[in-house]
Amino acid sequence: MFGSQLSESVLDNVDEMTSATSYIIRVLFLIVLACHIPYIFYSGKESLLIIVDEIRFKSMTHALELVL
Repeated sequence: MFGSQLSESVLDNVDEMTSATSYIIRVLFLIVLACHIPYIFYSGKESLLIIVDEIRFKSMTHALELVL
């Protein structure tokens, strides 16, 4: 498919294509990359999700009000 212009990098080879398959492969690579976040970022991710949840639903506020 690529002939003699084949590169070692899969993404470089896919970059030369402009079909829908090329874009699907790129999105899948982004999803795989996003799912392989190192463990050091998990605490930051959890904190960010708690902040978003507190802003949207006030879950922690309601839980603390029930205890007090």
